[in-house]
Amino acid sequence: MNISQHRLKDGTECLTILDNDCPSVTTTILVRTGSRYENVNNSGIAHLIEHMTFKGTEKRKTSKDIANDIELLGGTMNAFTGHEYTGFYLKAPKQNFHMVLEVLADIFKNSIIPQIELDKEKKVIIEEIKMYEDIPMDKVQDLYLEKLFSNHPLGRNIAGSEKSLNSILREDCLGFIDKNYSRKNIVIVVAGGFRENEILANLNKHFTQDNKASNINTFVKAYDKKLDNKYFEVHKNIEQSHIVSGGFLGPRDANTRLPILIGNIILSGGFGSKLFQKIREDLGLAYYIGLNVHQFTDIGFYSINMGVDHTKRQFALDEVNKVIKQFLTGKISSIELKRAKNYLIGNLSTNLETSEELANWYGIRYLLDKEIILLNDFIKNIEKINTDDILKEWSKYLTPENTLTMTLGAKIK
Repeated sequence: MNISQHRLKDGTECLTILDNDCPSVTTTILVRTGSRYENVNNSGIAHLIEHMTFKGTEKRKTSKDIANDIELLGGTMNAFTGHEYTGFYLKAPKQNFHMVLEVLADIFKNSIIPQIELDKEKKVIIEEIKMYEDIPMDKVQDLYLEKLFSNHPLGRNIAGSEKSLNSILREDCLGFIDKNYSRKNIVIVVAGGFRENEILANLNKHFTQDNKASNINTFVKAYDKKLDNKYFEVHKNIEQSHIVSGGFLGPRDANTRLPILIGNIILSGGFGSKLFQKIREDLGLAYYIGLNVHQFTDIGFYSINMGVDHTKRQFALDEVNKVIKQFLTGKISSIELKRAKNYLIGNLSTNLETSEELANWYGIRYLLDKEIILLNDFIKNIEKINTDDILKEWSKYLTPENTLTMTLGAKIK
């Protein structure tokens, strides 16, 4: 595999990831913008624009026209919105790739955001929000983030709210695109089997934009605060209680990323992890139990999620705390450490077998951190991590002062 950096004629950054064993080619356009670049009034606009990109251009009037031009050639397309980035990708058999690349460029550069489609899509997203309102394990996570980040954009739903969506106008979307979708905020990634000179010629042909001013966009920074083991309950008549307990982490950092990841796996990655074995296998308290980690440019957070019987809420939290205390005393066996490292390496190796995952994995790291690290080098760094490295990082955050718990479930009489 060969990874190269390039710039288009207009200065747009590109990565090419050549892997001739891949039968497909994926082009992913990554934009350094997402929900944290919004305010309370336009919350959800980044996600709405992602949806609207596929609704029509001057050349392809409808979403059906776009889909037909791609799918008749065996291609697939999709998009995603996060807190700090938005992505659009197209994957196609390598023999047809050049024919469908122009379609991706057209929808990305020339989306007209038709008013009638905008009105419909806002309704669709509102139904999406309502759907997740009815999924307790998702709803409790939203409630947790609202409390953790208070009024900061990181505490708001990426999809926005019914109120904010209904207030967004077509002109707002065009203004958001103009502000955030400039070439200095974009990285184009091509991964799979291709001829590099042909790829660069096609990218320059289809993606080069005009030379108007291009600035790197900015967001409101987030800061941690003392959580003091706060506990919140939201009552809803459902079959079980869903719990999220966690706190702040440090920001995304190459020096601390692996100790955080490997510690996460020791605690909750896979069937052999400490929390899974204790909470599910030994005590039978929960069907799902997991520790999630998210790290952004300036801050991060972790959350332990589980669903338990209403009457077992406190017992389950007490047992989770026992596992964490044991973990922090350094009771991590050599087998546990080896399992966690191999679990991480195995997941990375199998996930990066497709051109789509190659483009996303390398592209997002380059967009946010200007980092390019080959998988073999990443694996070597994993192997260097020891128990002391893991405990040094996690002991900063797994404290009562840095704990907030949110429960969604029936009121116990």
